[in-house]
Amino acid sequence: MTERNEYVDALKSEFDAYSEKVTEIFDAYEAGLQPDPEPVIPRPVLPEGFRVQGRGRTVSLSWNMPLPRETPGVQVQRKPAFKEEGGWKNLTNEATDGWSDIISESEAEVETDWIYKMRGFGYKADGTPHASPWSEEVTYQIEIDPPVPPPSFEFIALRCAENTAAQNKLVAIPAMRAEREARDSIGTIGDVRRGDWTEGDLLKENLESVVPKGYSQWSSNLHKDLAPRPGKYTWRNIGVSPEILPELARQLKWGTREFNASLREFLQCDFTDIPREHGLYVSNYEGTKVEECTFLRCGSQGVQFAHRELPYQQYDADTLPYQSKPYHSLRNSHFVDNAYKGDRPSFNATYFDAGTSEFPGTLMIENCSFVADWPEARADGKKSTGGLVVTHAQGNPDLKDQCMMELVHIKNCLFDFTKGDRALASLRSVDEIVIEDSCFIGRDHTMPFITIDKDYGQMGNTKTKLIKIRNCITEGDVKLNVMTGHVDDPGGQQSVKRDIHCPGEEIVVDGVTGEIISRTALA
Repeated sequence: MTERNEYVDALKSEFDAYSEKVTEIFDAYEAGLQPDPEPVIPRPVLPEGFRVQGRGRTVSLSWNMPLPRETPGVQVQRKPAFKEEGGWKNLTNEATDGWSDIISESEAEVETDWIYKMRGFGYKADGTPHASPWSEEVTYQIEIDPPVPPPSFEFIALRCAENTAAQNKLVAIPAMRAEREARDSIGTIGDVRRGDWTEGDLLKENLESVVPKGYSQWSSNLHKDLAPRPGKYTWRNIGVSPEILPELARQLKWGTREFNASLREFLQCDFTDIPREHGLYVSNYEGTKVEECTFLRCGSQGVQFAHRELPYQQYDADTLPYQSKPYHSLRNSHFVDNAYKGDRPSFNATYFDAGTSEFPGTLMIENCSFVADWPEARADGKKSTGGLVVTHAQGNPDLKDQCMMELVHIKNCLFDFTKGDRALASLRSVDEIVIEDSCFIGRDHTMPFITIDKDYGQMGNTKTKLIKIRNCITEGDVKLNVMTGHVDDPGGQQSVKRDIHCPGEEIVVDGVTGEIISRTALA
C-alpha cells in the first residue's frame, strides 16, 4: 500500500507540473505570443513490471497498474527467431490498456518455438498516437509445451466434440512428447542391409535422427532383398525431423522407407515436418504395430503400410506373401496437420492390403486422433487428406470370395477435418466393421463421410458385410456412406447415406445394401 501511495503521489506531482505548463501556454496566447513548438515526445517506455507468459496458443501480458503517462497502452509484435530483419506480425490491432490482456495466435503451430518482442505504444496529450519510434525491444522466450501430465492422463475422444479444431490439435501431442526419454542425436539412422540382420530381432531405440540438408530420401532403409528376415524389427523412442526448416527441406521424402519387413513395430516415435511424403512407409509381410507415436506436419501420410507381393506399374515386388493372417494395431497415436503441402496428399494412416482373401487381416485402431485444420483447401487440384483408409491396391493377387479383412475395429478415436476433400475414413472389403466411442467432425469439409467400399469393382465379389456403430458423436453432417452399385453397372456406383450420431445407442447396418438392420439402446 505504501508503494502504491508513493506512486500515486508521484503521478500527482507530475500532473501538477503538467498543469503549470498548460497555464504558461494559455498565458502566452493571452499575451498574443506564439507558443513554443510542440516538444519531441520521447520514446515510450514499457510499463513497470511488464512481462509476458505463454503456453500453446495464447500469450498473456501483464504489468503493474496504473501505466505511466508516457505509455498509456502497449502494442505487441512478434517475429520468428531466425528472421534478422523484418517479419514482424501484429498480435494486437491497436494498443491495449488493461491490467492484462490475453492474445490468441490462431496460426501458431503445435510445438513451435517463437521469440517474442514486445514494444510500448505512446500517445500524444490529445489521445492520438504519437509518431515517435517504438520503445526498446524486449525479447521473451515463450515456453509452449504444457507441463508433463500426471500418470492418469487419458485421451477420451467424446470429450473433444465441443472443442475447436485448434484445441483438438493440442489434446495429445504436446503432452505425449513431453514424456519421452532422452534421445541420442545420430544424424541419419542409416540403412539396414541383409548382412546387417542375420538372426533374432532387430531393435533401435532412444535415437534422434535429424536429417541433414541435402539428404534426399529417408532416414532408414531395408534394402530390396526378398529373402525372409530373421525376426521382428522395432523402433522405440525414435524421432525423425529435418535439420532445417521444412520449407527449405523440400528434398526430404520419407522418415523411413523399408522393403520386405517382417513384423514391424514403432513404439513412442515422433515424425515431424517430413515435407514431401510420409512419416513411415513400410512394405511388410507380417503384422504391424504403431503405439504412442506422433505424426506432425508430414507431407502426405503419417503412416503407410503397403503390402505388395507382385510387380506393379514400373516397380518390382517389394515384399514376401503373407504366410498367416496378419494382425495390425494402431494405438494411442496422434496425427496433426499432415498432407497439406506434400507431393502426394492422402489419408493420415493408410493400409494397402492389410490382408488378402487367402489370409484376411485384422486391424485395431484405438485411442487415436486424426486432426487437420487447413486455413484453405489445397489450390493445386490434388485431393487433400482424410483420416484412415484400408484398401486393396495394385501389386497383390485379386480378391475373390473372401474379404481381405476379417475385422476393422475403431475405438475411442477422434476424426476432425477442416477444408479437406477426402472421406474421414474409407474402409473396403471387410467382413465386419465396429466403430465405438468415437467422434467424427467435418468443418467446411467436402467429404464428411465414413465411406464403405468406394470403387469396389477392383475388389471382386468381396464387399463389406456388416457395420456396427456404437456410442458415437458426429458434427458437421458426417454420414456413413455405403457404396452399393458396382462401378461397371449401367447406372454406375450408387450409395446410401446414414446418420450415425448415436450416443448411448448401437446402429447395425448391412454393408451390402446400406439398410439399417437395427438401432437399440446400449445397456
